[in-house]
Amino acid sequence: MAFYVIAAKVAMQMIQGAQQAKAASRQSIAENKMVQKFNDKTMYSTMEQITQLNQQRAQQRQDTAAALFNVGIQGMSARDAITTQAAATDTIGASVNDAVATVNQKQGQAVGSTEDQYVRAIDQSNAMLSKITDTASNSLKNAVQDNSNAIMNQAGLSAIGSIVGSAAGQM
Repeated sequence: MAFYVIAAKVAMQMIQGAQQAKAASRQSIAENKMVQKFNDKTMYSTMEQITQLNQQRAQQRQDTAAALFNVGIQGMSARDAITTQAAATDTIGASVNDAVATVNQKQGQAVGSTEDQYVRAIDQSNAMLSKITDTASNSLKNAVQDNSNAIMNQAGLSAIGSIVGSAAGQM
């Protein structure tokens, strides 16, 4: 008779352990789904920010190319005006060369300034990209561990403890 009581106790502990493990597993699955949704939203937001940043970079490239083109046209126009004026006034020599050199110098400064602004914009863009990705990486959540196996193991050990305790009590 005592055997049946012990067997019933063990069976109850195992059933309770299985129910707890199943409930824990369901909860872990639900929590992991929530974590996955959160991570999906974080990644979507991150990709939107990176897309906007890439659009800004493309616009910066276009603006820089246009500015460099305009500087080239202005330099060419200024040199053409100098040579036209020199030809009209029959001027030759150092003064014409100095005027052309001055235009070349100013054009070189304008090109350097435009390129410097572009490099700074790219550096800022790279820093922003790093910040966006770091923020996203730090925001991502890890999956919840499923502890249903640990609950089942605990129930099994408890059942074994009941058997050993009863056996020891009978001896």
